[in-house]
Amino acid sequence: METKPTPPKQNVAIQKNILDAKLSKDSQNNERKIKHNKNSLILSKQFYGIIGGITVGILGIQGTYGFLLFSLFTVIGTLMTFSHIRTDFKSYFMKPSDILCRDFFSGLIVSLYGILHIILDLILRFNIHFLKASMDLDLNLHEKYFLNTIKEKLGKNSPNTGVSSKYESIFISGIFWVLSGLTIVRKNRKSLDEVLDRKVIDTLYSVVMKCLEKKKIKQKYIYKLKKEKHFLSNEDIDQIVGASKSGPSSLYEVVCGKGEDSGLSAQCENVPTSHKKKCDEKAVLTEERNAERIATPECANRVEGEESNRVVKTTSVCKRKKKRFYLCGFSPCSKSNLYEANVISTLSAIQVLFLLNKISEEDISTKMILEIYNFVYFLFDEKKGFYHFSLSSARFQFDGDMRFMFCALSVLHFLSLLLRKRNVRISLYNNDERCAHWILTCLNLDGGFSNIPGAESHAGTTFCAINSLNMLRVRGSENYLSDNGLLRGKLIRWLCDRYDNLGINGRVGKDHDVCYAWWVLGSLVALKTNLTELFNVNILITFILTCQDKQKGGFSRTAFKNNGDRNKPFNFYEGENLSHQEADLFHSFFALCALSLIYHNFCHYKKKHRKKFQLLGGDVIPQELECTLSQMCIACAVDK
Repeated sequence: METKPTPPKQNVAIQKNILDAKLSKDSQNNERKIKHNKNSLILSKQFYGIIGGITVGILGIQGTYGFLLFSLFTVIGTLMTFSHIRTDFKSYFMKPSDILCRDFFSGLIVSLYGILHIILDLILRFNIHFLKASMDLDLNLHEKYFLNTIKEKLGKNSPNTGVSSKYESIFISGIFWVLSGLTIVRKNRKSLDEVLDRKVIDTLYSVVMKCLEKKKIKQKYIYKLKKEKHFLSNEDIDQIVGASKSGPSSLYEVVCGKGEDSGLSAQCENVPTSHKKKCDEKAVLTEERNAERIATPECANRVEGEESNRVVKTTSVCKRKKKRFYLCGFSPCSKSNLYEANVISTLSAIQVLFLLNKISEEDISTKMILEIYNFVYFLFDEKKGFYHFSLSSARFQFDGDMRFMFCALSVLHFLSLLLRKRNVRISLYNNDERCAHWILTCLNLDGGFSNIPGAESHAGTTFCAINSLNMLRVRGSENYLSDNGLLRGKLIRWLCDRYDNLGINGRVGKDHDVCYAWWVLGSLVALKTNLTELFNVNILITFILTCQDKQKGGFSRTAFKNNGDRNKPFNFYEGENLSHQEADLFHSFFALCALSLIYHNFCHYKKKHRKKFQLLGGDVIPQELECTLSQMCIACAVDK
C-alpha cells in the first residue's frame, strides 16, 4: 500500500493559523453580537423601567387616559426587550446572577408595581361609586336646622334633651355660627332678608348691641402703661368725627394740628395737594410772626413776665381739665355681671353686624368704632407683642394666646373697612414687627404653631398663626410666609400629617374631628396649595358627610357607623360622649365651610391647569354631589 506523504511542518502551522484566524473572527463577531444585544437589552430595560416609573407618577391624577398610556408603553417595552434576546436566549439567561437577568426583572417589577397601582385605583373608583349613597348632601335640611335653632332660642322653646353641649348657647358666637351657616348654604343669596323676617333681624341686632360695654379709663393708667401716644381721648374722637363729616381736607387739618404726639396718621388720598400746601404755609407764617414779635426789645420784657403767669395758669388748667378716655367692647351675652367684654366676643359681634347689614352710621357710629379701637389697643402688650383677652386679664401676668392675636388683628381689619366706607382715612396703630416676632416664637420644630411659646402644636392655633402672618404684611414685601420656603414646607408637611384614619385630627395622638377639617384645610389654602395634590378629596368629603344628621340636619363631632349608630370616642365621661353624638352649631358651621372650601379649591386649580386635567384626569367629585356643592357660597381662609 502506498503511504501518504506526511505534510511538512510548515503546512501544519499554516492550517493551524488559518483555523485560529477563523475562530478569532467568529469570537469577535459573537462578542459584538453579545455586546450589541447586551447594550440593547439594557437600553430596553431602562426604557421599560423609566416609562413604567413615569406612568406610575402620572397616575397620581388617576385617569383612564393614564391607564391607556401606561398599557401602550408597557407593550412597546416588552416587545423591544424580547426582540433583542430572541436570537441567543441561552447565552443571556444561563447564569442566574447575570446582570441581564437582574436588569430585565427589575424593569418587570417596576411594571408590575404600576399595574398594581392601576388595579388599586380602579378599586377605589368603584368604591367611590358605591359610596354615592353615603355622599348625599341636603342643603335644605341643614338650612332648616339653622332656622329652627333661631326659633327655639329666640322663642325660648328649646327642647330639654338632657344632654348639655358647650357649643349650644345664645351667646354672640352662636348667633354668628347660625347666620354664617345660612349665608354659606346658598351662593345666590344676597342678604339674610330673603330667609329671615325683619323682626328677627332687628331682634338679633338688639341682642348683639345689649352686649356692648362702655368703660372709662383713668388718665393715670393710660400714662402708666405708656399708651397716651396712640390712645384716642374723647376730644380726639369728637374732632375726628366732626372733621370726617365736613370732608377729608378738614380731617387732615385736625390730624396735623394734633401733631405727632397724638399718634394719629391720616391717609391723605382724597385731600388735594393745594389744601395741604395752604395748611403748611399758614403754620409757617404764624411761627414767623411770633418770632418777629418776640425779637423786639419792648416785647421781650412782656414775654418774660407773661411766661411765668402762663406756667401757673396751664398747671391749674391741667388739673381742672383732664382728658377723658373711653373704650367699648362686646361681652359674650347681655349679662354683664357674669361676663366682661373680651376680644373674641368683640370679633363675633362685628361679624354679626356685617352679616345683618347693620353697619351704617345709625347702627354703629364712628365714635363707637374708634372706642372699640381703644379697647383693642389697650389689650396690646407693647413689650411682648401679643394681645390680652380682656381688661381684667391685662392686670395679671400673661404669656399670650394665639387665638387672641388672630381675633384682635381681625377686629382691626374690620374696623378699618368700616372707617374707609365712611371716608375716615386714619391708619389704626398696630406694631406689625413685634406681633410677627411673637407669632414666630410659637413655631415648633415639628412645623406647627402652638398656643404659647413652648407648648404643643395644634391645628387651630396653626390656622390662627398663618392667617395672622398673612394679615401682618411687611412693608415692601408680600408677607412673612411667602419669602420663607423652608418654613412653608414644614407647615405643609405637618398639616398633611394630621390626616389620620380617614379623618383629620387636631394634634398628635388625638381622634379625628370634623371641625379640624376646616382648620387644617383652611391653613393649607391660606398657604396657596392644591388640596387634590395632597389628599384624596373624595375620602375627606365622605368623612365630613358621614358626620351629618340626615333626619334633623346639622353636623356632629363624630361620624355615623350605620344609619344612626354613632362611633363613640374613648372618653371617661359618658355625658361628654353623649354631647359628641348630637349635632351642634359649631361643628355644623365649620363642616359646611370645609365642604365649600374643598370644592372651590378643586375648581380653582382645575381651571388653572385645565389642559392637564383634560389630558390625564377625569371628574374627581361625583357629579350629583358636585352640583350640590356648586350652590354653596365660597368659604375663604383669611389671606389678604
